[in-house]
Amino acid sequence: MTIEVPRDQWSDYLESISAEYQGRPVTVHIENPEVGNQVLVRGVPLIGIEPDLRQDTIILILADPEGADPEGIRHFITAPTAIFAKQDDQGNTQVVDFQSQDEGKTLLSLL
Repeated sequence: MTIEVPRDQWSDYLESISAEYQGRPVTVHIENPEVGNQVLVRGVPLIGIEPDLRQDTIILILADPEGADPEGIRHFITAPTAIFAKQDDQGNTQVVDFQSQDEGKTLLSLL
């Protein structure tokens, strides 16, 4: 089942997902007309999700797979327009789908 997260709940929802999945491996996949469909990272621990809605940006912070940057790597989602949560039958989020006016889709797989 897929549900749309209301915009006024984005911060709370993303903070909840960030806390629940912090340290667990995730995959980040982008779908963008300019670069096509690409997996940015696979099986990398999630450090956190920082919604900065005043700056119209959501930041995914992930562990550096090379281990070179102790602060992790950041993926910026600018001008987000919608967030969808794909859930299993028990209501557990499996994928967070970030829609962006500028960048297409960013899919955060939590499996």
